[in-house]
Amino acid sequence: MMSRRIPQQLAAVEARLADIEGMLLLKDPGAAKAAEAYEGLRRQIVAATGERVAHLAHLAQFDAALRAGESTESLKLLVTDLLAQAGLLRWNNPTLEGAFEIPPEGESEGLRVVEPAYVEAHSGRVVRQGRAALVQP
Repeated sequence: MMSRRIPQQLAAVEARLADIEGMLLLKDPGAAKAAEAYEGLRRQIVAATGERVAHLAHLAQFDAALRAGESTESLKLLVTDLLAQAGLLRWNNPTLEGAFEIPPEGESEGLRVVEPAYVEAHSGRVVRQGRAALVQP
């Protein structure tokens, strides 16, 4: 239980540090560090715009396939391709911390995946948590 609280506490500390740094940058916007921060923000905005356009293109591709009456198998292949293009992994190993809703511990022989988790390949960030169930003895 304690190990799950530590990442949350670290995230809270990081958020507070970011707030403090932001306040300091606003106090002296002419500083070199402020210029770096604004450049970093500009780059993030440009990247987010590109990601949004890619997301819209994926939605349009999927909608066009649905409207064309593509088969279920064809749609599955399309989604697999779109996930790969987006750098998103379908994760079926319930041992990745934080990637799965896991039922309270009880007598079991392990876990089985009910729904996969979706994890960003580049960062390892969980995009959608999966569900796991206990395997009964």
